[in-house]
Amino acid sequence: MDLSAYTGILFYTLRFLAITSGIACIIQAIIILTRKGSPAMPFRLFSLHNLASFTAGFSFTALSFYPAMSNSLALICLSLGTGILFMYMFFVLVQQVQKLIKKRAFRVTDILGQSAEVYIPIPAKRSGKGGIMISVNGYIHELPAMTEQTGIEAGAIVRITKIDDRNMPIVEKA
Repeated sequence: MDLSAYTGILFYTLRFLAITSGIACIIQAIIILTRKGSPAMPFRLFSLHNLASFTAGFSFTALSFYPAMSNSLALICLSLGTGILFMYMFFVLVQQVQKLIKKRAFRVTDILGQSAEVYIPIPAKRSGKGGIMISVNGYIHELPAMTEQTGIEAGAIVRITKIDDRNMPIVEKA
């Protein structure tokens, strides 16, 4: 099947797809990077992200190889393969980001009973807040803390004994 009669239309269609999918990818990157909260999303085969990834891979590959390949059918097959590869790479990237988010996230109740280091002195008998550093899932978190006992100086090791109703860790010297 000779597609040479359609090469002019193919070229302009590919340029249109490349420009629009490139703009869509830029807009998606801005939205993902400025979004508050978790960018976690389930993978769906037919989504705006996957469509933009596929069309970007497809159209940019086709435009890149357009002058070098005389067989339009081979060009389209190569471009389809690259578009599918871009979709897969986007899927892998989203999966890795979701793993990082899960690994970094924690609930304050999960630190109950763990040890931490005081980096801002904690005033006695809940008269003010101090600061503790605690390692959770390999990440160091800085949290405000209070104590019901005497004041605790910076550098001391403490144990988290309870969490109050405002999610404030209550600590005591270890």
